[in-house]
Amino acid sequence: MTRCPACSSLMFRMTAVGVEVDGCPGCGGIWLDKGELPKLSADPNVLRSLGNGIRATQPAAAPQRTDSCPRCNQPLSPFEFGTLRGIRLDRCKSCEGIWLDAGEAQSIAERLGAAAQSFPAASAAPAAAAAGIAARFGAPADDAGASAATGPRTSGARAGAAPADPTSTAGMPVVRGQPMSGYASSSGFFGSIERGFRFILGAYKLALESPSLMTPLILGGLFQALIGGASVVFFALANRHGHAGTHVVSGGILAAMAIAFVFAIQFVNMTILGMTVSMVDAYLKGLPPRLSTAFQDVMKNLGAVLAMSAVSTAVEMLTAKNKHGRRGFLGEIVHSLWTVMSFLLMPIIMIEDVGLGRALIRARDIHQRGILQVAVGEVGLRAIAGLSMMLAMGVVGLFALMLLPLTLAKGIGLAVLAILIVVPLLVLNAFARGAYYTCLYLWVAEIERVGEAQAMVPGPLATALVSSRD
Repeated sequence: MTRCPACSSLMFRMTAVGVEVDGCPGCGGIWLDKGELPKLSADPNVLRSLGNGIRATQPAAAPQRTDSCPRCNQPLSPFEFGTLRGIRLDRCKSCEGIWLDAGEAQSIAERLGAAAQSFPAASAAPAAAAAGIAARFGAPADDAGASAATGPRTSGARAGAAPADPTSTAGMPVVRGQPMSGYASSSGFFGSIERGFRFILGAYKLALESPSLMTPLILGGLFQALIGGASVVFFALANRHGHAGTHVVSGGILAAMAIAFVFAIQFVNMTILGMTVSMVDAYLKGLPPRLSTAFQDVMKNLGAVLAMSAVSTAVEMLTAKNKHGRRGFLGEIVHSLWTVMSFLLMPIIMIEDVGLGRALIRARDIHQRGILQVAVGEVGLRAIAGLSMMLAMGVVGLFALMLLPLTLAKGIGLAVLAILIVVPLLVLNAFARGAYYTCLYLWVAEIERVGEAQAMVPGPLATALVSSRD
């Protein structure tokens, strides 16, 4: 963790258009490493949103200004860009990072926006105009304020510059939700059950509002069925005996293939979860939840998704069920803990665009800072999902009793009924769980952005907390 040069508060990491920056919750300042300001300035709206998203929500009890670089601890020096006269920033001469005090990002964005209006291509290509203005930064003025730039440089303009990365939504505000001035931070077991029920209803409502949010889970289920079918066929063939009475495929190859099949299933699971997180995040922030954008988001974070899949594979192999279909006590604990952890980590990975290691640090930081109190609870959510599945299976069982004695035609009809009832419920409950952790993370991000009193609670989570409002 790095400390703010203006108030010594611990800063947090966030991502804007693929650029990781450090924000200070104590004073609202922003630290940018070398080359990051020109990238962010390619679109003044991004820079403005970044400045608005990082605010002083947790002022330090005893602020201490050090004016030291948070990267290399060297003294910061004041300067002005030649094309941004009047906006005095601070930079580190050693690593060339730049410190923006609260409000300076917005000031730069306003200056760039005004300049873009007069840029010759602004009416035809606003994004290209903004990129051209950003490219004119050139070298900073010296510490005395003399400009190192001699004038506009049109060679830096990029006609037809690409728009901002649609997968980068970190720092954007939640718009589908409601502010909530009061709620009970802990509601006990029965309160957790009630909130779990309310949240699942809110998640179902979200799915009905935008059915496309369910697409990753539906496609993922089909892929899992194909992988499962392929594994059954392969192992059936592999266990055949040759003329000498030995297996056609050796035990080592069988073990390697078993691991490969488990990894494939886990990779599909993580991809589904990542795409669901991406689409729910986009929808709650007022963006269109596109499947192609969600897949692009997963590919951008492929390293972290593969790492999550590898850990999940290891957990599955180490806690495998015995021949009676049970895990040991320790195995059940490890499996459950990793399942919950994976749901916690994926929103951080997908929204902040960080690796697994950084996501673990971020999750620990959120927990240690006590930003988010228990809102719904994993216990309540899982209990309601399990109860709904029991009721669905009970309905199928009741129909089976009514159809006794079963014939082939009745059996096929019963199987179709079970699929029509159970499969949609499985998809909805899986969606609810992914949406739950996404909403929790987005609430954390909102609290960091504007403070708990003004934070917008994402829709399904607000539904769960509505009974606790003042």
